[in-house]
Amino acid sequence: MVHSIEEIKGRSKRANVREHTRLYYFSSRGATYLTFVFVNLGLSANFVTGAFFLVGLTSTILILLGGPFQLLVAYVLWRLQVLLDLADGEVARFTQCFSKNGAYWDYLTHSLVLPLLFASMGIAQFNRYDDIRFLYLAISGAISIGFYDSVKNNYYRALYSNGVVKDKHEKTVGETAQKNVFGKIHPFFFDLFTVEGLLVSYIAAYFYNNVRVLMIALFLYSVVFLLKSAAKIYLFSTRGTYPKRS
Repeated sequence: MVHSIEEIKGRSKRANVREHTRLYYFSSRGATYLTFVFVNLGLSANFVTGAFFLVGLTSTILILLGGPFQLLVAYVLWRLQVLLDLADGEVARFTQCFSKNGAYWDYLTHSLVLPLLFASMGIAQFNRYDDIRFLYLAISGAISIGFYDSVKNNYYRALYSNGVVKDKHEKTVGETAQKNVFGKIHPFFFDLFTVEGLLVSYIAAYFYNNVRVLMIALFLYSVVFLLKSAAKIYLFSTRGTYPKRS
């Protein structure tokens, strides 16, 4: 039996589909077509999570190699792994097959791939320009983005350790965005200060081929992720919650 795309959209819909679509405007739409393929091939959500991990890891390796062609392929693969990251949840909701292992490996993939991504950028530019400052940026950036991921994950660990499944006060950025001009352009700001923005900025700086510009780009994003971590820590410490997608 072949499941239609309309059926898959209906049965795999998230509870917070509206705000999720605002944040992931293109990815949330594209992921459904991958879900269509996986469901009709009879593949499990855990299989998709495994593919998500391998594609993301391959992207970081290609960035590490440092060539312009490898970098462009790495970006395509990175966009694909974002789709896979969303598709594994859709497959799970469609099949109603949820597992702790799947969720665990999903979070673990982020915790491993994100620091490797930043480190690969710095190491690739060290190999390109033989400037040791890029190694310092590779280390600081990997620590910064890894710490940011840890701050997000520890939020849920704190809830779980206190017997809370979900904080009723928890809001997402999409749910709290105002219905004004900023609310409409918010997804662009969201992407600018996330890994997506880091990767696009790195590619632009790479082809601009200027050591200073590359250093500034990597340094700024090291600072951005530290500031975002500090903001989350402050909000959780003072208010007991924070926007989880920021």
